[in-house]
Amino acid sequence: MNPRPRVLDELGVELMRAAATVLDPDTTTPTLTRSPVARAIIARRLRGISTLAASATVAIAVVAAVVLLIRTHQTAPDGRGANQPQLADRPTAPRILLQATYTAAGMPLLVANADGGSSQPLWQICSPRQPCRAESPTRSRTSSRHASQLTPGTVPPGTRFRAVLTEHERRYLSYSPTWLGTVRATRAPRIRGAALAGATVTPVGARWSGGWGRDFDALGIQACRTPHGGHCVTLSISGKPYRSGRGRATVPQHLAGWYLIAVDRRYAHQAAFALPGYTKASAVPPAQAAATVALSQPLGPIQRNR
Repeated sequence: MNPRPRVLDELGVELMRAAATVLDPDTTTPTLTRSPVARAIIARRLRGISTLAASATVAIAVVAAVVLLIRTHQTAPDGRGANQPQLADRPTAPRILLQATYTAAGMPLLVANADGGSSQPLWQICSPRQPCRAESPTRSRTSSRHASQLTPGTVPPGTRFRAVLTEHERRYLSYSPTWLGTVRATRAPRIRGAALAGATVTPVGARWSGGWGRDFDALGIQACRTPHGGHCVTLSISGKPYRSGRGRATVPQHLAGWYLIAVDRRYAHQAAFALPGYTKASAVPPAQAAATVALSQPLGPIQRNR
C-alpha cells in the first residue's frame, strides 16, 4: 500500500489545527500520532502558516479600523452624518437675482429676488460720482416676501442700482447694468415698399437712445382704416417675444383704401415673456404709440393691383 495518501491526509489535519492555534493562542490542539515524515513537512508548513497568520492579522486590523470609521460617521435618521454639523450650522450663501427692465414710459423698473435668503433685498441708487444712497420706500415696494421692486422714476444716465440683502450678519450685493437714460426713439421707423395690394412691404427699425444698453426691437407692419391709427390689424411681427417670425408682409387685396404703418417695439434685454406666445401675426394686438413703441408715418392709402 502506498503510504503517501495517509501522510497527506495527516498533514491536512495538522495544518488546519496548527492554523487554528496560531490564530487563536488560547485554543489547545490535541496531540496526534505523527509519522517522522509528517512532522518534517508540518514543521516547514507551520513557518508558512505563521507568515500567513501575520498577514491575516494585519488584514483584520484594517477591517476593524474601517468598521470603526463607518460607525463613527454613521448616518443619522434624518439622512445627515451624526458627527457632521447640521445644515443650519453651515448656511448656504444666498444669491440676489436681479431683473432690470423699464416701464411703458421708458423709466427704470427693477426687481430683486432673494434666492436662499429669509429676508427681503433693499434698494440703493448709485448716481454718477455720488455714493450709493438708500431708496425711498415710496418708490420701492414689496413684490413678495423675498422680492422687492423699484420704480425710481427719472434718473440721470450713468446711474446704477444696487440690491442689498442682509443674512446672518453678512451683506450680499447685486448691481444692475448702467442706466443710459429714459428710453425714446430718436428716429421713427419706416416702411420699405409700396402701398399696393399684393406687394411685399418690410419694416425698417427706429433709432433708439436710453435703456440698459443691450435692448432689442420687435418690428412689424399693421394696417389701419385711417391714417391716424384707428381700427388697425397686425399684418406681420418679428422679434424675440413673437413666434410668427417675419417682419415683412404681403398687402391683402381686401385692405384697399387702408393705410400701412411700421411698428417698432423696444424691449429690455432682461424682459420676460409668457409662453407659448403668439403663433400668428393677426393675433397680436395693434400697437399704440408710447415711449417704448415707435410708429412710422402712414403709407397709403392702399391701391388695388390692377
